Amino acid sequence: METKVKRVASLCLMVCGLIVIGTPARAQFEEEDTIPKFSIGATGEIVFRGNRGTTQGNTDVSLGGGPALGLRMEYRLGRTLDLALAGSYARPSERLKGSNFEISSSDPFNMIQVTGELLLRVKPNIPGYFILGGGFRYTDAVGTDPADYFHNIDPFTDPLGILGAGIAFGQRKSRTFKSNLRFYFVSPSDQLKFDTKSVEFDFGLDLEFLFRL
Repeated sequence: METKVKRVASLCLMVCGLIVIGTPARAQFEEEDTIPKFSIGATGEIVFRGNRGTTQGNTDVSLGGGPALGLRMEYRLGRTLDLALAGSYARPSERLKGSNFEISSSDPFNMIQVTGELLLRVKPNIPGYFILGGGFRYTDAVGTDPADYFHNIDPFTDPLGILGAGIAFGQRKSRTFKSNLRFYFVSPSDQLKFDTKSVEFDFGLDLEFLFRL
């Protein structure tokens, strides 16, 4: 766990460093009115999901990591502030971890995530920005047998908050790429077979390709 925390901290420092010293992108020297305010495109994110709770037998229950694919829309509210709306789909499996074992279920979940974010830049000509947002995850078991899961097989919804940082690169008037690091603070919904934690800590790394319209 300590090694994992150190890796996350290193990633945070790297992204924040890029934000502070990043070279201004070519498109950001253009006149403000010549760059479209609205952007839309595709996203791919790798999410590392944390512990959601513990069973009576002291087995930790979580949802496995893996890719989340989605769509994203952004609108520039000002020179240093953007508004973003995003949706993604993932298919994680249930993961059980005890003192001497770790297994994943064969039947996964369908997970839909919907979020809204504010992207705050320190200065207009710096491509890095900070992320503040929130949303929810809707999760539904693929299988129908309760014995196959510790989570409820009925759909459940978890609210979440977001803190993060990102950087834009390869910017032009018609498109841009972005890479982001996000921390998710998830409030797990109540489950029948295990006691949920008050907060589940996840983090994600993503790549976005957006068209400016």
